Amino acid sequence: MHNRVNSNLIHFNKCEIFSHLLTLSYRHVTIFLKEWQAHKKRIRKGR
Repeated sequence: MHNRVNSNLIHFNKCEIFSHLLTLSYRHVTIFLKEWQAHKKRIRKGR
């Protein structure tokens, strides 16, 4: 019984960490895209 609960906790932690990483990477991607678009606009203005 105790073992089963422990494995469930570990599984939950893995899922939590995975979702946390997903949200973090999603934020990074959105920030990167915004920066990239701004950079492209700057290059166009430069020409």
